[in-house]
Amino acid sequence: MRAFLCVLTVLATAAQAQAPGPGGDGAGFDIIHDVPPVQSIAIDAATGGLFAAVAPDGEGTGSAIVQWRLDPVRRAALWQTETIVSDIEITPAGLVYAAGQRAARPGGPAGSRSGMVITLNPARPADPPAVFISFPDNARVDFPRYSQAAHDGGERIFVTTPTQFTVAGYPERPFHPGETPDELRLRCGVPAQFSLFGPPDRPGYVASTADGALLEAGLVRPDPAAAFPGGCFRVANVFSKDAPATLNSVVHAVLADAGGTADAVLALEPNTGTLDLLRLDGGTQQLSRAGSADLGAGDGAFTLLAASRDGSVIFVGGPGQEGILRFRREGDGLARAGTLWTGTGLRQIEVSADGRLAVLVIRDARGLDRIHLIRAPGALADGAAGLPPGGDSLRLIQSALNEAGFAVGPADGIPGPRTAAAISKAMARETRIESGGFDVKSMIEGVFMTPPAGK
Repeated sequence: MRAFLCVLTVLATAAQAQAPGPGGDGAGFDIIHDVPPVQSIAIDAATGGLFAAVAPDGEGTGSAIVQWRLDPVRRAALWQTETIVSDIEITPAGLVYAAGQRAARPGGPAGSRSGMVITLNPARPADPPAVFISFPDNARVDFPRYSQAAHDGGERIFVTTPTQFTVAGYPERPFHPGETPDELRLRCGVPAQFSLFGPPDRPGYVASTADGALLEAGLVRPDPAAAFPGGCFRVANVFSKDAPATLNSVVHAVLADAGGTADAVLALEPNTGTLDLLRLDGGTQQLSRAGSADLGAGDGAFTLLAASRDGSVIFVGGPGQEGILRFRREGDGLARAGTLWTGTGLRQIEVSADGRLAVLVIRDARGLDRIHLIRAPGALADGAAGLPPGGDSLRLIQSALNEAGFAVGPADGIPGPRTAAAISKAMARETRIESGGFDVKSMIEGVFMTPPAGK
């Protein structure tokens, strides 16, 4: 998800009063442990929360969608779906859309399964996800999977597939049989990534093609009289080398000026190892080169990009890299801010539109994910910084358990055997334990997808 988000509201709680981690200078850190492989993650800017789609826990089941409240971390809801989720989108009204493929039915016949989009309302957590778009299995083999959902800021959800040039826009109201969705036919290739921006009555788009290191920019509903409605922009000549490029898709992020108008696009080209800042003309939607940065790594080393709307926080990483490169936009250029050392295993990066929250998904040796939350990532000091092993919310849990007589030991935010034993005993009791007005058990369920088992 790369659509512009609303301003993030960060709740002032005791968790923010903890001393900052080794990153320093006001940044705060949290960790959600033992998460099944994360398929998609999205920041809920309006409420200061987080959503993730995680891998199914058994054959014939779909992804689970989890909602967390932050500061401190608490699990708010969990929905089991019948969809293998590829992407999550949150609308300005707070509704959640998840695009993907229908899960195989237990004992059902093998064959082509349909693409599927579901929706849920976090304000009604007891309600199951509702089907938004679906076709019978084997009926639409040209839509085997919906890869992304993007909201136009008004009343339409646009969905992409990895096999079609056409991006379809559906109204959020029930779609009537025989009704035709809006269609945007891309000119440069099938989309690997698709972003919407601008006002709902004149939305613009940027798409990364699945091949050829191309970006396409234009208007969803171009003016027929426009001299140039948009077009293709080759970020790099990936065909210049003798050996064929293995990563032909550019990763992008749309940036905006101080008034909130989209005026630039960041483009990460994995084959050449460059990060380009491209100007975006608001009238013609044409892209032109501005600044660039050489990432100093081999082909395919950096494949992940996330940025705040104003470009003050830019993170670039890759699964095999031990650190995230940090940049910030300065006019038409890019300034290197430093490196955040994370260790290998990085899978996903998200940065909220206002830059107040960054989310990292890191795979561990057991095949489970850790979700690292960084509050105020722009406050990280320039230069090298380390990702701390402990989190503020677990530190609060440990302090509360110590006060309740569970003898955790030092409240360092790191899960150890004494913490696991204390949590196991606390979860087995019916007594309510509070920290800053929050139920500690709800915090434990938030920090650990599966509470640790202690002796």
